[in-house]
Amino acid sequence: RVLFARLSTYADTAASFTHSLLYQIAAGVEGVFPDLAYLPPRADLALFRRDRIPWLLGTQSKRGPEDFELLGLSLSIVQELLNVPALLRESGLPLSKRERLARADLPLVLLGGASALYSTVAWGGDPWVDAVFIGEDPAAIRQLLTICRDGRAAGLDKRSLLDALAAVPGLLE
Repeated sequence: RVLFARLSTYADTAASFTHSLLYQIAAGVEGVFPDLAYLPPRADLALFRRDRIPWLLGTQSKRGPEDFELLGLSLSIVQELLNVPALLRESGLPLSKRERLARADLPLVLLGGASALYSTVAWGGDPWVDAVFIGEDPAAIRQLLTICRDGRAAGLDKRSLLDALAAVPGLLE
């Protein structure tokens, strides 16, 4: 199961076709079950916090990030990067890669999108994300998803899964 999340609200990104394209690519990989997420609208933030609703909430499954094996954050414009810490925190995910990798109950967190290459501020000693995908080739995306699907089915831990993902062109850890 993969959750593709935009780092902006649906209202701000509805005209974009890349999110639905990612969904279509993932849905075309046998055994991969995609869902989409967006930042909640500003008017709903107090409600989400009050009721402890994770900001990362599948639009179809209505499930939070802990019910997915892979979380793909889509960074279209660099300014959206500022939303990552709050998005992870408000969804119950540590900002620390070290902490996330130590917990089998949390998804692997990948950052991709048109501006992913410009996200180096988040790549420090204990990165905000587990890996960055700077490619845009649908074949590489399918390869990434296939490796994740097969690795999780084989019981690989996240460290081993990241090692296997090193074979995907455009994936950086």
